[in-house]
Amino acid sequence: MSKNPKENIITEILVLLESGITRKDCLPKIVNRWQISDRTFDRYWKTALEHHAETQSTIQSSIAEISIEAFRENFTGKILTVLERKEILTQMALGNIPLTKYIVCDGVIQEREVVPSWSDRKAAIAELNKMEGVYVAEEKPEDEIQEIKVIRIGNGA
Repeated sequence: MSKNPKENIITEILVLLESGITRKDCLPKIVNRWQISDRTFDRYWKTALEHHAETQSTIQSSIAEISIEAFRENFTGKILTVLERKEILTQMALGNIPLTKYIVCDGVIQEREVVPSWSDRKAAIAELNKMEGVYVAEEKPEDEIQEIKVIRIGNGA
């Protein structure tokens, strides 16, 4: 191999970098195979490291974009809108949605679907009232302080 095709050497170094090889292990392989000097190897190594860093940066940014998009898709599908939450609470308050209660029978925990109890329905109504802002106190104007004139008659003794 009398010619030193620079791009082929750099590509081979990149392949070795991808496999996780260190400079110390890469140096003898490339120098012996391509019959190049240590100094030439160092120049090629530096170029290969730059290409490798650019590639890794591109890969990392792509992975970040994909994971952010996947998170958004996964996250947005699981959050109820305000209207959906109000609808569920209204159905609970009316007793139309059965609730799952855990009951212990003979030392065994069992799941039972039950109609919402009065306290469950009351809690649903209270939550709806909070969402609507019914409990927010109205702002009252502050009491006005009025000036009172005091007139003393006599010498005060």
